[in-house]
Amino acid sequence: MKKIIIAAMLISTLPIFGQNHFVGVISGINGTSVNSDYTFNNSTKRFGFKGGLTYQYLINDKFSLDIELLYEQRGFKNDISFINPSGDPIGPKENSEFYYDYLSFPIKAGYSIGNTFSGFVNLGIVPAYIVKAEIAVPTFGGSETFDNIDRATSFDFGGLIEAGAAYAIMDRLIITASFAYQHSITTFSNPDYFSDSNMRHYGMSLSVGIKYALKKKGDL
Repeated sequence: MKKIIIAAMLISTLPIFGQNHFVGVISGINGTSVNSDYTFNNSTKRFGFKGGLTYQYLINDKFSLDIELLYEQRGFKNDISFINPSGDPIGPKENSEFYYDYLSFPIKAGYSIGNTFSGFVNLGIVPAYIVKAEIAVPTFGGSETFDNIDRATSFDFGGLIEAGAAYAIMDRLIITASFAYQHSITTFSNPDYFSDSNMRHYGMSLSVGIKYALKKKGDL
């Protein structure tokens, strides 16, 4: 009898357990730039793609843990002026464009309020691995691109804060929209790449996503 009661209790918890697990996709826009000690004072933002897969575990009705696998386009632009032998500017300013793409793995802890419509705040860390590092330098009549994937630091580690809203459109389906600020703790410069500049990524992103509950209430 005791075994039957325990088995019944375990079975009764399955819908709740399943309801706590969500998988989904996310897509958005990154606007990033760079912090550095002494170079790139005239830098402006690079806008790029951010998107990938998400997994969420609901600890209870307020707290959650999220893990994501994202492709992120980061980088920045920096103004360059051509000058003549006398040091006078020639023509309009041009932009050197710095492209740094990463596979990132955000790990976030979240707090939410609400049910069908809810608001949430997340704090997290962002380990990431570089997959692209290029610099497009303007030349007279065009530009030249240099591949720096073997020179830029391959691992990046940062932190983020995120706020957003979610709406349950069906029993299993939730749509989300969020705004996040992210800043690298480690530098992607090193003794062989912009030595002593201590370059760090930072930026903001807007994202939308959709999440699917692995089970809904009533499922066995």
